[in-house]
Amino acid sequence: MGTNRETAAAIRSSGQANFVAVAGLVLFALLHPLVGIEIPFIWAALMILTAALLAYASIVVIIASRDLDRYGSLLIYEALLRFAAAGLLFVVTFFVGWWGILTFLAGLGDLVWAVRYCTMVPQATGRSVQQLLTFSESSPAGTTEPAVDSHDIDLAYRI
Repeated sequence: MGTNRETAAAIRSSGQANFVAVAGLVLFALLHPLVGIEIPFIWAALMILTAALLAYASIVVIIASRDLDRYGSLLIYEALLRFAAAGLLFVVTFFVGWWGILTFLAGLGDLVWAVRYCTMVPQATGRSVQQLLTFSESSPAGTTEPAVDSHDIDLAYRI
């Protein structure tokens, strides 16, 4: 990726693409009887719950992409969730019959975006994945300092 602007646009596009998945899950959960596909009610309910969680994650990704220096840590945590989702979807692939192809592709997409977040965000912010996971900022001496010091916390409690 070239600039932070291009990186932010790529990350934002992943959040926007998640909304397509949200729409697909909700529409399928609500309209499956009309197309002759029978699924248990609990599956439809879980699809809508999954869509709600995915919508929340999409909003976080879109907001974080607007200020990578400030919210880059959220994207690294999103990458961890995507790694976990990919692992789960790869395992589920073997137990869901012909749906396995779809779950495998969804897991592959999550894996690709997790790797991209873990490479693009540190490059754009100038901080390592470890610094982003611990909400640390890089100091001029090369050491890490917490992003919030105890003085700021004391002021917050006084307000």
